[in-house]
Amino acid sequence: MSTTATFGFGERRDQTFLARVALPAIAAVATLAIALTAVVLFSASQANKLAGDRQQALIETVLKQRAAAVAHDQEGVTIWDEALRQVTARRPDLKWLDDNLGIWLHSYYGHDEAYVLDPAGKPLYAMRDGARIDPGRYRERVAAVAAPLIQDLVRKLEHPSLQSITVPQRTQGSYALDRVGGHPAIVSVKAILDEEGTLTPGVRPPFHVSVRRLDGSFLMELADAYQLADARFATSIPAGSARGAPLVDRTGETLGYIVWEPFGPGALMAKRIAPFAIGALVVILAMVGWLLIRIRRSTLALEASEAQA
Repeated sequence: MSTTATFGFGERRDQTFLARVALPAIAAVATLAIALTAVVLFSASQANKLAGDRQQALIETVLKQRAAAVAHDQEGVTIWDEALRQVTARRPDLKWLDDNLGIWLHSYYGHDEAYVLDPAGKPLYAMRDGARIDPGRYRERVAAVAAPLIQDLVRKLEHPSLQSITVPQRTQGSYALDRVGGHPAIVSVKAILDEEGTLTPGVRPPFHVSVRRLDGSFLMELADAYQLADARFATSIPAGSARGAPLVDRTGETLGYIVWEPFGPGALMAKRIAPFAIGALVVILAMVGWLLIRIRRSTLALEASEAQA
């Protein structure tokens, strides 16, 4: 047999081995790698979605609880004989009101604004951001929001019912989400009563109005407590992976959203297992390559034996 014929036969033999053995083996490994990658990415995506859904549901529940908590904070100072006496005095002690019904609520509970109204709804005292301000500012900042809440509270007081009291509160209250000074806020109204929480029939009590803005210290506390990355207030949920909890007022209008970047456990999982997956793929490729070499050598030895025979 000539050299040219031998070379042509060897080339056809290599091509046959490549087509029948090597390429299918490489294709199988590639298919396995693609399938495993797809499974990991799909699992990571589902884990991220599930974690995001649970985090969003948690934040929406917490927002409702925090709204009720503002009213509960007020009860520490509005169910009090001395508070009722001070507010109904001919000349209320403004320093006492600072220390108990105004600035104290800002220092201890983080309330951003507080107002004390007499039974007729006239503002007697006002606090904003930890400082006493002119009570007349009440009308321009909060009156439009607080008025329907006061009316609702008066109806509850005139027709008391245990069902209208939200646990763990002791007395009726009225609160809602709305805008105050251009900021989304929780606005809560409580009646100032004696320590028994009683109301003399036919007598309208003085009122305490408290405001907690949702885009200030409240948002910072929420982000720290629940590990919300890049938490912020936005009028809409930006495109991308960001999540948002809607802030809805009592009319059903959406005031905006508390937006954050959700925690992605799936991405973290994929990042951690990627080195191991790549290492496993390299090992598999090495094993396949070694097997192909062994098969090729065995094939050549068999062909040589057949040729000699």
